[in-house]
Amino acid sequence: MAQRPRQTRIQFQSQFRPTSVDTMAADAMRQLAGLGRTMGQVTEQIGRPIAEEKMAERGREEAEKAFEEGREVKKVSPIAWGSKQYQAASEQRTAELERDAEKIYRSDTAAQSAVILSTFADEYKDDPEGFQQAANDYIQGTVSAIKDPVLAADVNSKLFTSALTYQQNIQSNYEKKQTSEGIIKVGNNIKDLAREANRLAREGNVDAANSILEQIDEAQDTLAGLSPEYKANLADNKRKARNRINENQIVGSLTRMIESDGVSAAFNKLDELSKKVPKDYSPEEWDAFVRSTQQDLRTIKSRNDSATAAAAKEVEKEAKNYITSVGLGYVVSEEETAAVLESVAGTPLEDSVNQAYELAQYSILSADERAKLRADAAALGLEGIEARTGRE
Repeated sequence: MAQRPRQTRIQFQSQFRPTSVDTMAADAMRQLAGLGRTMGQVTEQIGRPIAEEKMAERGREEAEKAFEEGREVKKVSPIAWGSKQYQAASEQRTAELERDAEKIYRSDTAAQSAVILSTFADEYKDDPEGFQQAANDYIQGTVSAIKDPVLAADVNSKLFTSALTYQQNIQSNYEKKQTSEGIIKVGNNIKDLAREANRLAREGNVDAANSILEQIDEAQDTLAGLSPEYKANLADNKRKARNRINENQIVGSLTRMIESDGVSAAFNKLDELSKKVPKDYSPEEWDAFVRSTQQDLRTIKSRNDSATAAAAKEVEKEAKNYITSVGLGYVVSEEETAAVLESVAGTPLEDSVNQAYELAQYSILSADERAKLRADAAALGLEGIEARTGRE
């Protein structure tokens, strides 16, 4: 038989103790709240990064669209997940687009300015001031269209530097061209003056030649100021100019001597001059002038001899034609007769022409006049009259 459990006597104190509050429901609620917070934290840990990444991408896309349309980037709520990422991404992308656009603009401006300034340089290659004005107008127009003051200042500086390089080249080339043209012009003036002075000296007008020499001297000083090379040889160039005038004076006097006294006299005079070298000549220069002048005299002599020979042949031809014409009984005019007689005077043909002339005079006499002439000749004892007039 089972034993009945022993009953324990309940002990109690004399004072009243109330029962404790039941917290089971509250604990359950707290546990549920904690679970909710845990789930929220888990959700945020997983969902926020995704949302932030999407917002960042959205910010970049919005920045590109806004930049393309030329407007401000749209704002988002600051309490939305990823709002900071949206703002940061849009600002970063906007900055990138602006930098890229600035690079492209700088590149385009550099290429365009190179073409435009080069065109101006060609157009105003002889007008430095015209180029400067055109370049300044272009630079001002370009810079005034730039809204960013920093970019505007930088572009202005680069364009100004480029334009200045072109202008300096244009100015340098212009000055060189002006100097070159001046050198050519003054050099031609010197040549023209020297040509005239030498002509006057050759003609014997020494005073006029020396007067022009003073003008040549001044022109040479001017040319020395334009050309360093000419300046280095200025004294020698002036010496040579004086010598050319002296040489032409000598050649002119010898030429006139040939006409008056013959080539031999001219050769003798030149030989006399060759023995003393003038002070402005080196021995080599004076010898070269003498030899050149001797050759000129030989050329003159040869030309004169050829002319004399040709003239003699022509005289002989005319004389023979005259004699033949008279012998054939042709009437020759008095003018032609006089010309032939003058051309053969003092030559071996003179006697033959005179005889032909006498025959011509006899042939135009009447029969009585010719008979009387023969009788007079016979009375004087002249022989050969019959032979010369046998054609009667």
